[in-house]
Amino acid sequence: MAGTVLSRMAGGRRVPIVVVRRDGVEIATWTLDAGDRPGLEVIDELAHLALRARRIGCTIEVRHPCLRLAGLLAFSGLTEVIPTDLRTPVDGADRSDEP
Repeated sequence: MAGTVLSRMAGGRRVPIVVVRRDGVEIATWTLDAGDRPGLEVIDELAHLALRARRIGCTIEVRHPCLRLAGLLAFSGLTEVIPTDLRTPVDGADRSDEP
């Protein structure tokens, strides 16, 4: 199933998914329990996870982030360390025409 985008639903909407990669290959995925209004504790958890992943030669990314989560990652300066897939955010907004 390489390249397949996982989509998990909660209450009729997609939830954020954490993806761990090594050498470009997905080795683990799980849903991120960020709640309806993720806060800095979620960002802290992701930052620590990214650091642990780097130590073993892996990277992480977040698929389907809500606008708040994506905004907090940007505000904290972590978007280069923890990339997101903003083409299909949880809130359903279409960003395919944004630069």
